[in-house]
Amino acid sequence: MWFKGIEAIDWAGLDWAGLDHAYGPAGDVPEWLRQMRSPDPEARSRAFGDLYNQVLHQGSVYEATAAVVPFVAAVADAPDTPDRGSTVAYLAAIGDSAIEQCEGKWTSEPSVAAMAALRERAERFAAWSTDPDPRVRRAAAPALAWCFADAEKAATQIRARLEAEADALTQVALVGAAAALALREHAVHEAVVAGLGALAEDRRRIPEVRLAALVSRMECAPDAAEGALGALLGLLGEIAPREPRPDPAVAAPQEGVPPQVNEAFRDLDRQAAESSVVTDLLKTAHRALGDRLQARTALLLAQIGHGDGPVRLAGIGSVSVLVGKWRGDFRGLVGALGAQLGEPDRYTARAAKALEACGPMAEPARESLAAYVERSGPGAWAAADAVVREAHQNAVRALARLDDERALPSLLHAFESGVDPWRAVQVAGELRSAAAVLAPVIARYLSGLDLSGGHRMSVNASLTALGALGDPATIPVIIAVTASAVGAEEAHGPSPVPACLKALAEFGPAAADAVELLRGLTSDADAAVRCAAAKAWWRITGDRDGTRELAAGLLGAPAWFAVGDGASLLGELGAEAAASLPALRRLSGHRDHWVRVKAASAVWAVGGADEDAFALAALRKEWEANRVVAREVVPVLARRGEAARPLLDLVEGELANGTRDGFTGIAADERLAAQCRAVVAGLR
Repeated sequence: MWFKGIEAIDWAGLDWAGLDHAYGPAGDVPEWLRQMRSPDPEARSRAFGDLYNQVLHQGSVYEATAAVVPFVAAVADAPDTPDRGSTVAYLAAIGDSAIEQCEGKWTSEPSVAAMAALRERAERFAAWSTDPDPRVRRAAAPALAWCFADAEKAATQIRARLEAEADALTQVALVGAAAALALREHAVHEAVVAGLGALAEDRRRIPEVRLAALVSRMECAPDAAEGALGALLGLLGEIAPREPRPDPAVAAPQEGVPPQVNEAFRDLDRQAAESSVVTDLLKTAHRALGDRLQARTALLLAQIGHGDGPVRLAGIGSVSVLVGKWRGDFRGLVGALGAQLGEPDRYTARAAKALEACGPMAEPARESLAAYVERSGPGAWAAADAVVREAHQNAVRALARLDDERALPSLLHAFESGVDPWRAVQVAGELRSAAAVLAPVIARYLSGLDLSGGHRMSVNASLTALGALGDPATIPVIIAVTASAVGAEEAHGPSPVPACLKALAEFGPAAADAVELLRGLTSDADAAVRCAAAKAWWRITGDRDGTRELAAGLLGAPAWFAVGDGASLLGELGAEAAASLPALRRLSGHRDHWVRVKAASAVWAVGGADEDAFALAALRKEWEANRVVAREVVPVLARRGEAARPLLDLVEGELANGTRDGFTGIAADERLAAQCRAVVAGLR
């Protein structure tokens, strides 16, 4: 469908209300299409935002996505469209998603229809790739990888454009299109990879373009990626240094929005502001290098020591990503982060943030962190300069996660000054060595929080901290908060009652004053509250008969987590829960794998040696299907001693696996590895 004049388009000519997008009927789409041509930049921005967020939500293709293609193409073709580059980029984004879905297991009628509509306009993409406006050419470049059904024609088109293109950023985009084509089309893979290799060595090209070609070659031939490291580091050394763009201004916090959420959005804005063509290419290089940790470490060290601001910042931030995904010796990288402390505040802030994310793996930087914190002084927690404040706070948080008392003065200053106490309370529970000082302060802070407002995250963090610090003097405060929370409205998220009960359970019998409150909550309508109350009842009262009754009642709950908690409690009771063995055996076939694991573990704990064969077979099946259940199974094996020998191969396999499980965080994964080593040592 083509249009002779943009003003003649009948935007509402389709039955848009009969089509769907991410949030339902697409009757609002015509207005967004009109606003793409608005002379008002803010109106255009809102229109593009709606088109991305609702018509192409998170890369998903809907009926409305395919339907907009001819209309958006017409807008892109109109010479008086204010932002043709963004319009073409939107079409290219649709194509990237549609081709991925068409060639994957999630193909759908809308994705097939969208790709067909886009390929009907393949010659339009070719024309846009030669447009006088470099922004239009740059936006059209990625589409050359998929807009032609003929791979040879696509390769020829990309090669021709690379020869003729003068704009460096468009050259980089064309190189990316060549790589995408080679990865998808075997027929042209070898020729494209050879062309990328030649381009990477072409000294007539600027370093960024040669770097793009080299990284794309690594992406297309990952087996040879490590061999390209020397050339990659050499090209990185040719990149001219430049300062990063200014840090995005801190937006005024929105009323009612938790500060944690505001910070998360600010981090996203910052990542976008600090990215560059080179940093994006280096991310691709890291993906190509994969598990070659020595090569990736060398690349990150080069980034951290680079004179280019974005490259350096990206390298600093990527250390915690590497440490968070892989197990290995990262002392050199952590030491390099420690050396950044005291550099200009922006780099110090990022390095300290990365060290905090590294958790216990930040140990080699402990003294560097302490020296920086003591040098800047507790008052820096509330410094007027936002970057100075962030740098100090991040360093304090990293130090607290190492249970280092030198973080204490700054944490206390946070509560005394009222500046960002929510950031202090998130790590306060890690500072167990200062429990006697911190616990009363956190209890006062918790008492002042509004349970019905937007402070639920801080309430839960405070409760977690008090439970971890274990000061019995704070129990009355937790009981009072629990009683208030029972009647608090839940408009701002889940009830804080489960977090209250979990904190009380940490104190065991010392929290006996909570028993009457607990008694009523064990029959609460909320399954999460009921589970937390049952576990707290067991920890606090030690009432075996009552706990057995509560746990058996949870086995019939509709919520999977409640069933799993019930099974675990019965397992803790051991042989006394023998009456529940038939039910636990049946649950080993539950639809949820966590319930199956907990049920099998409970069968073993309750039935003892008589259930060895059943439990071992069930646990092996679950572990082999999903390695993350190791964190549930390994502690069970540690308790079973010699009986766990048939699963020794799985424990050794977990230790040999270089990746973390990706769900529990670095500290929990390090504990899992230590438990695995203990099991292996015990059996050997």
